[in-house]
Amino acid sequence: MKELNPLEFPVCFEFPTRLAPSHWIGHIPFAMSLVAWQRPRIFVELGTFTGVSYCAFCQSIAHLGLDTKAYAVDTWKGDPHNGSNGPEVLEELRAFHDPRYGSFSRLIPSTFDEALLHFLDGSVDLLHIDGYHTHMAVKHDFESWLPKMSHRGVIVFHDINVRQGDFGVWRLWEELKEQFPYFEFLHCHGLGVLQVGKEPTGTLDPLLNAPAQEAVKIRECFSQLGQRLTFQWETERLLRDIRNQQETDRESLQRQLAELQAAKGLQLEEGPKIEIEGVTAIQEQPARVLRLEQRLKIQNERLAALNEQLVELQASKDLQLQECLHAQGELRTAQQRQLDMAEMAREAERAEHRGVLTSLQDRLGETEQNLQVCRLQLAEKNGLIEFQASRIAEKDQLLQSQGAQLAERADRIRVQDPLVQALTGELNACVQREGKLQEEFDGCAQRLEAVQRSLSFRCASRVSRLVRQTAPVGTLRGTVLHLALRGGSVLRRDGVRLFFFKLTRKATTLATRALPFRSA
Repeated sequence: MKELNPLEFPVCFEFPTRLAPSHWIGHIPFAMSLVAWQRPRIFVELGTFTGVSYCAFCQSIAHLGLDTKAYAVDTWKGDPHNGSNGPEVLEELRAFHDPRYGSFSRLIPSTFDEALLHFLDGSVDLLHIDGYHTHMAVKHDFESWLPKMSHRGVIVFHDINVRQGDFGVWRLWEELKEQFPYFEFLHCHGLGVLQVGKEPTGTLDPLLNAPAQEAVKIRECFSQLGQRLTFQWETERLLRDIRNQQETDRESLQRQLAELQAAKGLQLEEGPKIEIEGVTAIQEQPARVLRLEQRLKIQNERLAALNEQLVELQASKDLQLQECLHAQGELRTAQQRQLDMAEMAREAERAEHRGVLTSLQDRLGETEQNLQVCRLQLAEKNGLIEFQASRIAEKDQLLQSQGAQLAERADRIRVQDPLVQALTGELNACVQREGKLQEEFDGCAQRLEAVQRSLSFRCASRVSRLVRQTAPVGTLRGTVLHLALRGGSVLRRDGVRLFFFKLTRKATTLATRALPFRSA
């Protein structure tokens, strides 16, 4: 993960255009850097007071040329923690703010809850909460404004390290740290950064995910930058106080000198009339001059002491600046080393990526060839599918025509159904009559067979007697007749009675022709 480098965002070294007594001065460098990292589309501050923090955010927005809309929400009537305020606080802030930042920023005199109606849900990218600092109040502000935060929203809390009186921001901060990614500063009453958006841009990852050692360096860096501003502000304030005191003393001395000169001129004009008073005044004048000289001496001593303090503060300031410059030099050196190492790592990654890219290109070529083959196969299959689809369409048409024909036949059958039922009844009656006739035919056949057997036996007996009487066995005719009779017997045993009758009739005829008839 890339480490945080303040030198990449030099806006943090800008001197703020608006300074006033505030614990926020030490966080101004980070506020300007946060704007550069987050680049918010809409920025809202809850609790502006003199506008030190809000004007720092606006100065960073203007310096970077961002397309940001900024809104400061406050009643400017004060609270139990900051005391009551008059309308002059807002008037003085507006006189400073409007000419510089009025093109993209607005000051909204309103309560925090009333201002909710002026913002859509999911529209605020950066929110600074610095209102009433009790636990219930700041928790209510957080829960009320949380739906207004966008998918990459960030909320900043001031005074998270104040544990006195009824200050309760620290208690809410401990609760929120368990729910959201965060980073915290402990100097100047503390400042907490909370990432509440569910789809952050990743620009704050080096800050929110910094290892413990890196987090210490980040806190120290921005603490030193904040102290630089604090010392500079205190030095300038002390110089202003000294100048104001010198101007006051000078005006006082000039006024007293003018009074003495006026008193002396008045005495010269009145002359002897006020000689006694003049003598008294003249006698008192050395004492007054002595007192004025003593006061002047005291003022000079105070001035000398203030000058000594100024020299000490200037020396301390120079020392702090030297330390800051030295730290910046070390930071630049370390950052350069990190950049060199990062460049080497990126070059190695590029080489590795080039190898991977070459391999992927080769695989892509193979994949394209396979894809071309698949496309050809797919075209063939599509042709086959189209052919089969045409055949299926033809069959569908044929089935439709056959279905129509079947429907017509079904209609005909439904029309002919009564006739078919009548014919079926007649057919069943005919089948029954046929069964009865078959039974009768079978009985007649059995009786006929019995009659035939009886007639065959009687005829055979008579022919046999006739042959024995008319043709002896030793003659030719007798032999033939006997053979004919034997053949008839064989045929009779085989059950072919028709041939038996024919042979018997023929043998009888031959015997009748061969021999003359003799009666018994």
